[in-house]
Amino acid sequence: MADNKELSIQISGLIINSLGSHLYQNRPTNVIAEMISNSWDADADNLHINIEKDYISISDDGNGMDYETLSTVYMVIGNTTRDKNNLKKKTPKGRHYTSRKGLGKLAAFGIAKTYDVITFQTKNNIKQYYWFQMDYDAIVKLEDIGSYNPKMIVNGESSIDENILKDNEIKSQIKNFIEHTKDHGTLIVLTNLKLMKPINTDKLEKSLSKRFIFLSSKEMNLYINNDKYDNSKHIDVFLFRIPEDDGYISKIVGGNEVKYWIGFTESAGLSTDSGGIGIYSHGKICQDRPFYFNTKGNEIWQRYMYGVIEADWIDEQTEELIGTDRISINWQNKDTNLLYEEGKKILSDALVKFKEFKEKKGKEDLKKISKEVSCNVSDAEKDVIIELITPVTCDMSSSEKKKTFEITLDAWTNEPIKKLIKETWGSLSKDDVDINNFIEILNKYAVPESLSIAVSCAERINAINKLTDYKDKKEADMHKILKEFPWIISPEYENYQHSTEFFSNKSLTKASKKINNNKNLVQDNKRPDLLFISNNSEQILIVELKSPKTDLVFDNYMQLQSYMNHINQYHGNKQVTGILIGRNARAIKNSDTAIIIKEWDEQCDEVKKRYLYIISSILNQTGLGTESKDRRVAAINGFLDKKSLDFIKKLSPTEEEK
Repeated sequence: MADNKELSIQISGLIINSLGSHLYQNRPTNVIAEMISNSWDADADNLHINIEKDYISISDDGNGMDYETLSTVYMVIGNTTRDKNNLKKKTPKGRHYTSRKGLGKLAAFGIAKTYDVITFQTKNNIKQYYWFQMDYDAIVKLEDIGSYNPKMIVNGESSIDENILKDNEIKSQIKNFIEHTKDHGTLIVLTNLKLMKPINTDKLEKSLSKRFIFLSSKEMNLYINNDKYDNSKHIDVFLFRIPEDDGYISKIVGGNEVKYWIGFTESAGLSTDSGGIGIYSHGKICQDRPFYFNTKGNEIWQRYMYGVIEADWIDEQTEELIGTDRISINWQNKDTNLLYEEGKKILSDALVKFKEFKEKKGKEDLKKISKEVSCNVSDAEKDVIIELITPVTCDMSSSEKKKTFEITLDAWTNEPIKKLIKETWGSLSKDDVDINNFIEILNKYAVPESLSIAVSCAERINAINKLTDYKDKKEADMHKILKEFPWIISPEYENYQHSTEFFSNKSLTKASKKINNNKNLVQDNKRPDLLFISNNSEQILIVELKSPKTDLVFDNYMQLQSYMNHINQYHGNKQVTGILIGRNARAIKNSDTAIIIKEWDEQCDEVKKRYLYIISSILNQTGLGTESKDRRVAAINGFLDKKSLDFIKKLSPTEEEK
């Protein structure tokens, strides 16, 4: 029996744009995530998502909605079925509610201009169907807050007339929903899609697995294009995990329970949406990846890490602590600030433990290799070689480690130079040998020793000191220096120097065409200072730099973010990192975890310190101190400033101490 009542929503077109279209623009995963949340909150046992070229449908067998729920909850922006007076209250099936703000109903407009809602309940053995259609173009015409009446297609009827379905483009989805949904449920169909490219279901599944913890449970079955979702396909294999079993570590932080686990993969390079820490409340992400609590000093090991922190209390406070798009937490609250500080400690400790584990395992692998290779050197020398190459071989395969060990062994015993000298002396028997050229060749090649590594590090420290002392420091000059010596940004970025593509002050459009060979792009003439593309085009580094004499301003930050947004828009599956370097970096509030902001001097000091540790380690291993008469130690001393030498002297033995 029909109610014969219309539905009405009071809304402004500006709100639809801000909280619907713009917030979820071209972000289908986020839109679908909102629909999944609604189905979970409706106590659905089964959820079906079908992705076709012209439409996306989401159907469930949850509670469904009657006219009262539609008019007082669904048609009211900012209202939900959740009890606002008891935010800890669960659903009838005992589930934590994941929706709170009541804005998810606008999400569909981020990827579609039209969406249909078909929902029903069964009362007194009689089904009652409601079917209405929301039109984006009609709503955005409302300049001020006005009344919008969705198109009512079925209004409280006990069935849906076959004649209504006759010419409907989503007929098959509606018929399937009616036939297979027994007593209650909801179907949402998105049409007039605005997506720039089709949805990749494999990537969608993987992204959803990182967004919802409850999808790994058996409480709700999820089907995507009729294939049952299997969370086990998306579980990373961890080489090292805290705790070691599949459980959690639980602790109380500021009176609130926090549970966590952190895993580390065997090789580095987790994608942006897969790495770092994800913070969850009520089983749903509330601080998106990659997130590292701004930890410093072990960034290289962060690329191996995937962690989960659960804190249900975040979504149970009177004050809303989770952002509208559920990708960030308000860390200025007293309780969340305590969680932030505790999270930093948890993460730092985990990174140190993994580093120790990785290096221990690396040494064990190299020791095994050293027994398999014909070394012809002393055990003490083997140990020194292993110590030297362990940090750089931790992420290598067994064959790569073996090759590196053999090359280092050859260098240690001067095999290449021995061969060269033998061939050079052999040329002396020729009648036409130029004796001056012969001597020049011999003098050109000094005998390579292990200390050449330390000399190279000292040379770089000297270069950094010169850069720091450089008085002029024009932006254009700094630009040229970083272009030639990217290790000044950080040694780990040095590999970018050998990238497939390198752009200096070139347009983003040109860079985008190189990344995916895509020529159908909107022209964008913005020109980042430096843009590096890794060999496999999966990692993109954008550098924006200002003179060390010029204070950074927020416009510089926004400029870098605009460059990154362009790349993400057309290449959302890439790992994009931004670095902003200039003076007064701490004045810029950074909310983007993919952006690093640093002072020039801070940057230089960090890199210097890393090289100083390498030098002191080598001197310790070879038993030489800074007072040694060895000519290579003298070269090191010649490159280093007094402060650096004093640092090394504290860590390295003198000749008398040996």
